[in-house]
Amino acid sequence: MADIQAEFEIVEPEFAQPSFMVVDDNGVQKVEIIGFEDPKVSASDIAGREVTVRKSIVLGNGRININELTAYVENKVASVNAMDVATADEQDIKKAQATLNKTASELSGVRIAMQKVWSQPFEENIAGPIKKLVAFIDEQKQPIANKLNEISEAFKTARLAEIAEIKDERLAKESEAVDKFIRSLPWFDDEKWLNKGATNKKITSEIDAKVVQVASDIAAIGLLNSDNPFGSQLMEVYRNNGGNLANTLLERKRLEEAAEQYARVQADIRARQEAERVEREKADAEAKERREAFAQGGTVSIGATEMPKFMRDEPEMVIDLPPAPEQEKRYVVTFKIKATKNQVSSVISHMKGLGVAYSLVDHKEA
Repeated sequence: MADIQAEFEIVEPEFAQPSFMVVDDNGVQKVEIIGFEDPKVSASDIAGREVTVRKSIVLGNGRININELTAYVENKVASVNAMDVATADEQDIKKAQATLNKTASELSGVRIAMQKVWSQPFEENIAGPIKKLVAFIDEQKQPIANKLNEISEAFKTARLAEIAEIKDERLAKESEAVDKFIRSLPWFDDEKWLNKGATNKKITSEIDAKVVQVASDIAAIGLLNSDNPFGSQLMEVYRNNGGNLANTLLERKRLEEAAEQYARVQADIRARQEAERVEREKADAEAKERREAFAQGGTVSIGATEMPKFMRDEPEMVIDLPPAPEQEKRYVVTFKIKATKNQVSSVISHMKGLGVAYSLVDHKEA
């Protein structure tokens, strides 16, 4: 197909010798000069006619005479300047202001009207055809864009298959649990592996390094240990923080401390309940013994037998205590937490251990 070349050139009209025409102005013949330079007209051209020099601008069907507009504006301004503002009364001043405002409005109207007249041929003869040509080019570009997108998607599909094969081969060396956990990590795969510059050798090396790192972190955190009560929680933490080992270890420490504190509180509660149970059983046994003795004809001496400890009203002991420290101010703090049921229990236990009063306002599934 032969090359087609198109040359574009914008040529401005040159009026070396301005054109002129004879016009009739109410019976008076005038020579109207149209151009951008001083007219050069012979004597025969203006013989017996009044000469009016007009430097008009012609675009399409629109023509505007700047000279006439200038003269018109200067005339209006001169009529206002003839007034002595210092001595004129308010009515004359307002009239002068109205004259200038009207003149400015008229000029604006001329500008808008000429813009519409000039823009129409420009739109029809230049802008419109060019827009059609651009649209035609866009139509030709679409099949090319579709093909390029098809090639890109095909490459991406093939590369993802290669990555999956490399991962399968590498993860086959790990346990089923490690394999499953690594595949659940949303940040494990690198977007850069989809670039054409990433070779299979580079991808294989990086996948191997990542697997080694994650497996090491799993061992350090004890994520998959059967005796780790926080395994599932820590898995979620590690998965969501992008594999940050330090932060995950800090969370494990916090959970362990909360669990230990909860265990201590529960042990204290159980010990107190056990002591109360023993005391209650002892009191019940003594009461039963007395009832049986009375039923057999015995007597019961009221007040002779000491009541059980939990029923006795013993006199208070007077103990000299050190001055009580000034009580710290207490605050009401409202906050929301998003956690699992186990995590909520740990938080509540932690608050109980600190002696923090709390109340549940609302709960719902996240």
